[in-house]
Amino acid sequence: RGEEAPEKLLTVGNPPSDRRAFAKLADLPAAEMEAEEVAACYGSSLAVTGDAALKKRVVSEMETADVIHLALHAVVNEQSPLRSKLLFAKGTSSESSPTEDGVLQAHEIYKLRLPQARLVVLSACQSGAGRYYGGEGMVGLSRPFIAKGVPLVVASLWPVDSKATAELM
Repeated sequence: RGEEAPEKLLTVGNPPSDRRAFAKLADLPAAEMEAEEVAACYGSSLAVTGDAALKKRVVSEMETADVIHLALHAVVNEQSPLRSKLLFAKGTSSESSPTEDGVLQAHEIYKLRLPQARLVVLSACQSGAGRYYGGEGMVGLSRPFIAKGVPLVVASLWPVDSKATAELM
């Protein structure tokens, strides 16, 4: 029997969200440090931080990752949980490509291909919170990853301090 391939990690930290749309959300420098420190624990890792953490790039990398660690802002929509969002860097417009909004909504996660993902860490405020539906359970940002077959999802039910979370992770 040959050696097993090392787990491939994708870690994202502190993508700057659209400040006009999400003015109340502060920069998360500890989340960037968290992403880099988590990446240092893996032999095969990709740490995508700051402006490089565009939604399109991250979604593409998620398809081949075994472990996905997202240290960023999450916005929960209690009235419509499928519109809850993970916030990535907002792309700039150019002649060749349209502007990227940097928002990955819960309903979009259901459409992702995550064949290798065994662990998703949502290191963000209230990423495990959502609305309870009788017979369905909680529906929020963690639910689509579970529905995609990810066996382990780590999420928070409350607002978290970025620095303390970085130390915990």
